[in-house]
Amino acid sequence: MKVKQQYKDNFATIYETIDGNRNHLEPFWRIFFIYGIVNLGFWIMQFVGGWVIMRNVIQGSVILNVSELLTILIMGAVILRNYQKNSRNTNRYYQMILLVYGVFIAFIPLVFKLVSMTRALEINTLSFNAQNNISMTMVQLETFAGIFLFMFSLILVGYISKKKIWLALAILHIAIYLFLYVTAGEVLYGIFWIGYQEQYYILTQIFGYIILGIYVKNQYRNGVR
Repeated sequence: MKVKQQYKDNFATIYETIDGNRNHLEPFWRIFFIYGIVNLGFWIMQFVGGWVIMRNVIQGSVILNVSELLTILIMGAVILRNYQKNSRNTNRYYQMILLVYGVFIAFIPLVFKLVSMTRALEINTLSFNAQNNISMTMVQLETFAGIFLFMFSLILVGYISKKKIWLALAILHIAIYLFLYVTAGEVLYGIFWIGYQEQYYILTQIFGYIILGIYVKNQYRNGVR
């Protein structure tokens, strides 16, 4: 009986350890919050670059490319740092989630950026329309990846906090974006036409992640791990 009870106690200890690691919130609030702040700086520089490019193509292009690369490198460093800090975590599920963010926030944008820069440097035999279509497709793919990553983040927060409201918001988030994408509405800002779905994407990438970061940080401080 003592041996049987010891096995039960050991199993309970292992389960609590794994469950505690699974619900560890610290790296997620840091990733969410920093990602929102970095995106805020990125989109400000994108608007600045867009205005500058009307007067000087080279200077405007430098601003656009440098701001994008800095965003990718900063977030790559943040995720790598958090992954290294939690490398001893025995829960592979937990580490896999960090890798998912690394792929979607840093790796995919970096690949797209390298492809875009390579195409810009080489002598391209494609027509202007063909090149423009390829560029638009890459932007749309990156946008879709960002939209679905935010949905994944809402689901993750809902699972960690055990509150179904976040799961409902994840569904609502996708529904809103698809509605805006299908209706294809847009508004004129100065000399730029910006689609409603693009505005929604920008807002979620900035304020959506900042709000998530603050919420998860409060949960972590309150002892929800």
